[in-house]
Amino acid sequence: MNGLEVIDLQPTSFVTRLLGRTPKENAFLEIHNVVATLPIYHISEAAITACLSRYGTTHQEGKPRLLNIYSQVLDHFIKDLSISDDEIEQLGHLANIFKLTPNEIAQIHTEIVYPHYERAVQRALEDRDLSDEENTALDNLCVKLRIPEAAANEIYKKHAVPIYNQAMSNALADKMLSPQEEADLERIAKSLKINIRFNEKSEAVLQSARRLWCIAQGELPTLRVPINLQFNERCSAYVEALHYEPGRLTRGIGYSGFSTSYSAFGIRFRSGIMNTQRLSSETMLLRGAGTLYLTNRRFLFNGTSKSTSIYLGKIIGITFYSDGMRIEKESGKDQIFIFSGDIDMLRLIADNLMSSYRQEAPPRSARSTKTGSTSGSSERKKARTPTVVQQESFKSPYEILEISVSASIEEIKIAYRKMASMYHPDKVAHLAPEFREMAERKMKEINIAYEALKSRK
Repeated sequence: MNGLEVIDLQPTSFVTRLLGRTPKENAFLEIHNVVATLPIYHISEAAITACLSRYGTTHQEGKPRLLNIYSQVLDHFIKDLSISDDEIEQLGHLANIFKLTPNEIAQIHTEIVYPHYERAVQRALEDRDLSDEENTALDNLCVKLRIPEAAANEIYKKHAVPIYNQAMSNALADKMLSPQEEADLERIAKSLKINIRFNEKSEAVLQSARRLWCIAQGELPTLRVPINLQFNERCSAYVEALHYEPGRLTRGIGYSGFSTSYSAFGIRFRSGIMNTQRLSSETMLLRGAGTLYLTNRRFLFNGTSKSTSIYLGKIIGITFYSDGMRIEKESGKDQIFIFSGDIDMLRLIADNLMSSYRQEAPPRSARSTKTGSTSGSSERKKARTPTVVQQESFKSPYEILEISVSASIEEIKIAYRKMASMYHPDKVAHLAPEFREMAERKMKEINIAYEALKSRK
């Protein structure tokens, strides 16, 4: 009865009987057998208390065993995936005579009843869809098992939301979101019967993905900028950047410091450079900090010290990195810009600007004929092959100040003061001109890097 079978009591030894002791385990076995043989309504709290007292134990001490008996009865009642009103009343009576708390009862129901509903949800979502029939069946099962609606919703979302999230991840694999993909996601959410709400961060990601798709289709934005543009020139993007240019750094290497000689009057000191050697190395020279504008005619860098215009017709290649880009020109030095932001969007805008310009611009041969001459140097420029660019060939402002990209404004200031103290003019005033010149360039680089980072924070 009630899903329990009668269990034999533990035997007592002669010594145990002589001492008047009985195993406490038999108290719970007797209660178990009572529940197994009598209707639950016929069992009284007094009978349970008397049984426990006879074996020298209490409800609290025997709580784990009493909870186990209640769990077995509950498991028996839900074998048909339904709990009737009568069964609910019987369980309530059993909980009262066992002195179980509401929290203990709720925990048992969570562990025994909820898994049945969860398995039903998993089966319904095996095809990653929820039909109206399946939805109705789940609602009915929730009612039959007496599962609160809030708990049932949490169980369902536990399995339905990951399906939607995977679909979202697949749609954003290329970092773009087309109208068709967005419509598909809405259909999936509707079929799963879930209401998706995005937080501010997620909505920003989606908005960025929508813009990327539009840009990939050639729909470039037109922005208002605080600079004068040429006739019919339109700006599609701008970003705060550091401007670098390849160069050669020549340094004098030799002994610098004090040397001594002895005379009749004591010790004489002298200082300077002796046996100096001049070494040159490839480097990236920091030209300034400012704003880089991407327009339909040029890439315009408006810097603190000077401005630089790179017309699209003079560009033979652009290489993007995780923190900037390198522009290869027909003639002159490559131009390098370091910045932070949405690199993917800037890359797509740059690609579209270049593609649109080449489609609209007349062929080079036509331009050459119009001007009446085609020089050998122009032919060589046309045949120039873009070089492979290494991302490590320049330093970011973080590397210049020797700090991490997550550094706070206070850490940036400390690093700046430390670096500035090393290359301050007063620190190198006693050195040769070559070293003072090198320190001056380094100090300028440190100042530009500091101003750039300070403005970002």
